[in-house]
Parts: sequence; C-alpha cells; structure tokens
Amino acid sequence: MATEVIDLSPLSASLEAPSTPVEANVGIPEVPETKTADTKVEEAEPKVSEETPKQEKTAEEGKAEPKAESAVRSELKTKAPSVLAKSVHTALTEFMKEHPTEQGRAKLVEINNAVAALYSQVADAKAEAKDIREVTSAASELESLVKESDNLVYSGDPQIVSNIYDDVVAQNGNSESFDKLVPAFVDKLKATNPEKYYSDHVAPIYEHALESTGMKDAVRGLISAYNSGDKSALRNGIEAIAKHIEEVGSKVAGHKAEAEKVSLAKEQSTYKTSLQNACDQEMNSVLTQVFKPVLNKTVLGDYPRDVQIIVAKEVRSEVRNRLAKDKVFNALINKPYAAKNTQEVLRIYKSKVASIAEDCMDAAINRIYPNGLLERSAVKAAPAKVVPNTTGKATMVSAKPSSDLIDWNHKGADVLLISGRAYLKDGRFVQWRKN
Repeated sequence: MATEVIDLSPLSASLEAPSTPVEANVGIPEVPETKTADTKVEEAEPKVSEETPKQEKTAEEGKAEPKAESAVRSELKTKAPSVLAKSVHTALTEFMKEHPTEQGRAKLVEINNAVAALYSQVADAKAEAKDIREVTSAASELESLVKESDNLVYSGDPQIVSNIYDDVVAQNGNSESFDKLVPAFVDKLKATNPEKYYSDHVAPIYEHALESTGMKDAVRGLISAYNSGDKSALRNGIEAIAKHIEEVGSKVAGHKAEAEKVSLAKEQSTYKTSLQNACDQEMNSVLTQVFKPVLNKTVLGDYPRDVQIIVAKEVRSEVRNRLAKDKVFNALINKPYAAKNTQEVLRIYKSKVASIAEDCMDAAINRIYPNGLLERSAVKAAPAKVVPNTTGKATMVSAKPSSDLIDWNHKGADVLLISGRAYLKDGRFVQWRKN
C-alpha cells in the first residue's frame, strides 16, 4: 500500500502567526495485514508464547509510580506556550503513526486544529488584555489628577486658583473666562456666608478705598472744623464728601454698564463674523453652479486661473453691492438676524443670491469684456499682421489672439487681457478692443 501524507499544522505556529499556520507532512505507515477469523490456532500459539515475556516486561514497567496529575500540570505551567504547542504537536504526530486508521487520522487533525484555534484565541485575549491595561492605566492617571484637584478644592488650598487660571490661559490664550468666575465666587460667598464676605473682602477693600481716596483725611478735617467752630469749613467738607460719594456711585454704575456693553458688542461681533462666513459659503456655492456653464461654453474657460479669479471676484462684488442696496431684502433678513435665527438668515440669503446670481454674472462679465466672450467652439482667429511698433503703445489688431500666442509669463498679463491687450510670445504688444 502506498504511504498517505497527512497535513497536521504545528500548534507552535498558531502562537507566532495564527493567521498562517505552518503545515507539517506526516507520513502515515502502511497498515499491516490483520489475521482473519479462519487463522489456525496452531499458527497463533507460537506468537502468544513469544509475546509472553514482553507482556511481563510491560507489567513490570507499569509498577513504576506515575507522577501525580497535579504535579504534571504544575510542571507544564512553567513551560513557554511555544514549547507546549510543539509538545502537543509532537504527541499528535506520534499518535498519528501508531493509529493509522482513516477515522483516527481525521480525529487527530480535528484535535490539532481545535487546539491551534484555542492558542490563537489565547494570544488574541492577551493582546486585548494589554489594551485594557493601557486604558485602565490612563483612566487611573486621570482619576488621580481629578482627585488631586478635588483635594485642593475641599481643603480650600489657594493653589487651586492658580491651577484653574493656568488651565484657562493655556486653553483659551487669555484669562477672560477666569475673570468671569471671580465675581461668581464672591457673590456665592456673599449669599452663603455674609459675615465672611464682609470681613475678608468688603472690609479690606473698603479700608483701602477710604485711604486711597482721601476720605479719612476729609473726615479728620470735618472733626477739626467742628471742634474749632468753623462752620464754613465744615459745610465745604460735607459737600465735598457728598459729591465724592455721588461720583463713586455714578462710576460704579457706569463701569458696570460699560462692561456689559463691551461684552454684548464682543458677542455680537463674534456672531456677525460667524454668520458672514456662513453666508459667504452659501454665496460661493450658488455662484459656482452659475460660473461652471460660463467656463465650459466660453473662452474664459481657456484663460489662466488668475484671470478667472479676477472675474469671480467681480461677480461677488456685484452680488454684494446689489444686496446692500436692496432695502426689502435687508428689512426681511434683519428680523431673524436680531433674533440670532441663523438657519432662517441663511435660507433668506441663499434664496436671494440664487435669484440674482446669473444677472450679476452677466453684468460683471460685460463690464470686463464689453464685446462679450467668444464661444469655446468658435474657431480662434489668428492675429492680424501688424508692423512691429517701437512707440510702447499697443498695436490695434482685428481680433483677439489665440491663447497659445499670448505670453502669459509677462508681468500683468491677466490684467492686460481684461482690458483687451496682451504681449505676444514674439514680443509684440497688441490691442483688439478700444477702451
């Protein structure tokens, strides 16, 4: 019988590269002939006699005390996964040789594949466990930082103020957000602990204010005038103090109103800028759709990018000018703008731009090209023969030269083209439109 070859993937390969296991060819020995039931007893007896010593030897070997199962497992745990995988594979290979039946071979291959899959899953589980450890470590570090900040807050450590300030400046680039927090802290203290608020904040500030404004000296002057009986000095002192108090109150109210005004103006400016950017995007979206047919159908599509940009800017300028002059449009859009209804503002704006876009495009192009733009399909006329000029003035030609004859590298070529003039590659300066 010919030797059959069975593929048995080594388990060690499952650990190193589970997706591409290494295959090993195990030769299966030929199955020996088996005696039938008709075999004579006489022929079998000598073999029984010969096997007797071997059986006795096996029995003697069986007397050796096997290792305890727990000891075996403990020893296996100390070995590397790749060593265990190789050991399993070797055992299966040897077992394959000793039991060469088809059913046995199939069962061994099944066991080998199952154990290989198990090792692959273990390897994946270890990788996932590493990811989990990293996430857990990061979360633990974050928790530690939060706990540290909490401890500073709960213990009333002033360091937390510096930490908050530094974080705000690092995040926003300025201290405006921090400045908003300070009055909130003071107001909260005033509401929850009025005595602490007065003793720690109002009294020191008030004492400093009395000293710096000269109020203490003014009161001393009143006392002196009263003691000396100088009624005129007493009156003047009282009037000066009353005036000062009135001015302080007025300045406080004025400063508060001014601060609110500045804050409101800044907020409104930010909203206006954001809304204007959004409106510009809507305009560009509409004009792009209107501009495409012009580029596809006229020679403007053959002109350099710089020239096309100049035309596009002219069109946008035309749109903005018309919107600025449209009183009905501005009255309509101002209401949602005042209410900061951004979506409604954009809807009205886009609708209006779409309604005037084509007309603005025609007006801008006609202003730049009074004679209009040639169709791209039209045959490009060759420039008329002219005598080279030496005066520095453009020579009038009958038609616009083709794009391939124009010297686009010449400084200001795009601007000259708009005015109907151009430098040619042969050095001539020509003009095809009267300005």
